[in-house]
Formats: sequence, C-alpha cells, structure tokens
Amino acid sequence: IVRAQHDQVPRFDYATLFWVPGEVVTDLYHLSLPPDAPTGVYQIEVGMYERLSGDRLAVSQDHGAADTRVVLPPILVQATAATAK
Repeated sequence: IVRAQHDQVPRFDYATLFWVPGEVVTDLYHLSLPPDAPTGVYQIEVGMYERLSGDRLAVSQDHGAADTRVVLPPILVQATAATAK
C-alpha cells in the first residue's frame, strides 16, 4: 500500500541531463502521511524514472544487485496525541 508519494525533478531544477558521471546530487523530500495512517513500521523506497517514457531507471546496489529502487531502512510511525483521537 502506498501511503505517501512525491515526484519532482531533483533539486527542483537540476535535471539528470546536466549531471556529470560520479557527481553526488543531494536532495531533500518531505513526505506527509494521511492523518488516518495506522501506527506501524513503514518502508521507504526511492526510485527515479525517465521523464518522457515513465520507465523506471536501474539502480546498482553496493552488493551488486540491480533493481529499480533503493529501499531505505524501515521507520516506526506512531500516532501523536492530536491524531490518536
């Protein structure tokens, strides 16, 4: 189940067309869960796609596996007093 998603050009204006091989591009994203999202452990997955076709791009992992996403460590989401009512 996808509870939140955010799509944008990296750093809002720095399309991959301008990247140099080996360059590290950092970017900050904020994801907001809906107020009724249940407490639990959530998995965040990050991926990129080709703008015109929508095809997901391949990602090479340190351990040699190839995929179309990077899976981040799971996070625990808990309801706040305001949303637990």
